[in-house]
Amino acid sequence: MKIVDSHVHLWDPRRFSYPWLAGLPRLNRPQLPERLAAEAPALAAAVVVQADCDTLQALDEAAWIDTLAASTTALPIAGIVAYAPLEQGAAIGGYLRRLGEIRRVVGVRRSVQNEGADILRRPGYRAGMLAAARAGLCVDMCVRPAQLAGLRTLLSEVQAGEPGMRVVIDHLGKPEIAADRLDPWRDDIARLAALTGVYCKLSGLLTEAAWDCWREDQIRPFIEHALATFGPARCMFGGDWPVVELAGGYQPWFHCLSNALATLTDDERRAVWHDSAAAFYRLDIPF
Repeated sequence: MKIVDSHVHLWDPRRFSYPWLAGLPRLNRPQLPERLAAEAPALAAAVVVQADCDTLQALDEAAWIDTLAASTTALPIAGIVAYAPLEQGAAIGGYLRRLGEIRRVVGVRRSVQNEGADILRRPGYRAGMLAAARAGLCVDMCVRPAQLAGLRTLLSEVQAGEPGMRVVIDHLGKPEIAADRLDPWRDDIARLAALTGVYCKLSGLLTEAAWDCWREDQIRPFIEHALATFGPARCMFGGDWPVVELAGGYQPWFHCLSNALATLTDDERRAVWHDSAAAFYRLDIPF
């Protein structure tokens, strides 16, 4: 079965500044296509997601990834999700035009997982999302459980102005797996799934559990709830490499998800592993 990895990161601390890596020595080194290729299964395509470098370097980061994509044979990079300061509202237009000059940019992300919930209520953020949608870009949302209700309100408002907007929730909204806390995450995710054009990534779950002692049976209820609410056609696989190395690595996560999908039909599994990401990001790859 062909596999699209909807969520990988590449970075080089020698080239760009990533302040958050200072506290993670296991990750604070160049993470380049050749390393991922040695750990991942053969991929039909990969989407590289911005990795929160210094925001003044973010355009250069996207251009660098695009250059890597053109020069490497180790990883089939089909799309880039670049940083965009969505909170700038309508003023973001010039920034988005510059992103539009980078061939493989298919979407944008402004991670708010470490921000207060109020950022999603700001008119500027809503206007920035509308501008991104009207530029033909989809939006990755990296949020935590306490922000999910506010995210639903925001997306309802944005979709009223741009019904065709595409949004994907990274890492299933980062549920509190280590605490076995399904609620209120479960209801909030179901309400988000009721919105058209909203997808979710089955990614980043191992690092929301206890890194050194997670269990498949602990993670599976979260995966099953996503499948039940979004349906396989709106769930996409993401490896979250190299962050996943903090909790065992790419292969353990790949096998964990494979086991959770074992009861699906062939078409449903193909949706999660390939078709959902290819359709959402409009990747130029064969189905």
